[in-house]
Amino acid sequence: MTGPTATLHPALDPPVPDLLHPGAEGVDEDLLSWVGTAGLITDPGHLDRFHAARFGTFSARTCPRTPLLQLSARWNGHMWIIDDWIDDPARDPAEITRLGADLLTVLTADPLTHRPARTASVTASAPASASASAGAASHDVLTAALGELWDGTAGAMSADWRRRFAGHYRDVFAMTALARRDAGKGLGLPTYLRRRRNYSGCEVSFDLAEAVNGCELPAVVAAAEPYRDVRALACHVVAATNDLFSVPKQQDGDGGDHLVAVLDREAPGDEPAIDRALALVRALTGDFLTAAADVRTMRPLFLGSGGTDRDGWERVERTLDDLALWVAGNLRWHRESRRYLPEHG
Repeated sequence: MTGPTATLHPALDPPVPDLLHPGAEGVDEDLLSWVGTAGLITDPGHLDRFHAARFGTFSARTCPRTPLLQLSARWNGHMWIIDDWIDDPARDPAEITRLGADLLTVLTADPLTHRPARTASVTASAPASASASAGAASHDVLTAALGELWDGTAGAMSADWRRRFAGHYRDVFAMTALARRDAGKGLGLPTYLRRRRNYSGCEVSFDLAEAVNGCELPAVVAAAEPYRDVRALACHVVAATNDLFSVPKQQDGDGGDHLVAVLDREAPGDEPAIDRALALVRALTGDFLTAAADVRTMRPLFLGSGGTDRDGWERVERTLDDLALWVAGNLRWHRESRRYLPEHG
């Protein structure tokens, strides 16, 4: 790469000041206990690394106003564990697709439909072995834990939200399998950004934020292109931020699956690729704020015959605020967590 390529503290500003949930104390310990009890991680060394990453604090940063912090933390912990499972370099794309299909059987069922079978599998299906990278749980254990989370979440949400959540979850696995299949092919920046937005899991996380914040977005607004633009920009900012903080660890691998490497390959030049990546994230953050402001101007068109009422529009305003807090909290957590230090396995 051209010039310096890595920094542990990229010079980025959040879209709004970040907040910390007032109940954050002890959330990492509660999450660690749940992960161990559910059998999601059994290797002591990996449990220590999981705890050091502070995934509970991640939830306290990204959803600082939720009344359901424990549930939010468990969801995020489960998603980070799957992320590590996927990141195992020996993982075959077909195996990623199979796990996605297993998990989608939970998300496309009514809440509580299969609780007895899932509860039994938690106690009976300890992982047979640990993968080299993640001490990964079996499909049954991952599916059982997801069932517990789904049962505690989906019942309060509409059928529209459940379909939207399951669709975004499906997209994560589809695009992840494609990215693994095409690793090393040197795909261009537009393809990388499009796939990265989908396999980042941000859309799933933003759907989840609606649930744990008790603020479901009206379906007519969720489907509107200007609101979808806001979400897409938030995804790009979060994914690119993660890429920037991941550079030191990525340099230990093949170096090709992150934004800085793609920019360097696409347009090598005098300006360091990491500087171009920083400029891109700053521009995306600014456009995210502009897009959110654009949606707010649409209030008169959505009220009444536009498909929502005053209560629905208040929820739109809250979700826009919550998205900005999510993006800001993600940046702060990346600066605090040990997950992206090169020595953190």
